[in-house]
Formats: sequence, structure tokens, C-alpha cells
Amino acid sequence: MECWHMVPKWTFGTICPEYAPNSGGQLWRGKPTGTQPGVPAVTLMDSVRGQRFRIDRIIGDRRHRRRLLEMGLLPGTAVEVVGVGAFGGRILRIDDARVAVDAGTARQIEVSAA
Repeated sequence: MECWHMVPKWTFGTICPEYAPNSGGQLWRGKPTGTQPGVPAVTLMDSVRGQRFRIDRIIGDRRHRRRLLEMGLLPGTAVEVVGVGAFGGRILRIDDARVAVDAGTARQIEVSAA
């Protein structure tokens, strides 16, 4: 597990479990293949309608991640897949809002079972 205790504020990820449970905002990023060696990451592209997930990590460039965060796709947020588009896009329910993401974006959102 990679752990970066001192990271810039613009880096997005989840709270670092190795540094301290209440690390006060220190961020952690798992390895690109998932949080455990040899275990592939599960993305929204692996989902079907009706499944519920918790967002683990958003991959991609800074601008793209920032836009997803502005739309409410934060690490730790619970989402439900309410629809699957013809070309692989997903319609997500986050609390009372619905957000549509295309297939490329769905591949960049790593999730775990809620």
C-alpha cells in the first residue's frame, strides 16, 4: 500500500489509514491496480443497475478530478447505479441528485461495495 503523508492540498484521495485514523485531512492513494497487490481495482464500468458502491478513488488529471468533486463524486460517498447507457455511461444517484457520467469517466472511478 502506498502512503503519502505529506501531499499537496489539490491531491485527491482518501484518508491515510497507516498514518493515523484521524489524520486531519492527510490524503492516501492506493496503487493503480487496487488497494492490495494482485487485486484488480473495481470501477463503475464493472457495475450493473441497482448496485450500491462507495467511491474509493478517482483517477485522472487534476482538472477532471476537480470537476467530478464539484459534482459530488467525493471519495467515501455512497452512490447507486440507477441506469446504464447504450455506450457504457452510468447514471448515478448521490443522495437526492442524479449524475450521468460517460464510459471513460466511469473507468476512472474506483469503487468498493457499500
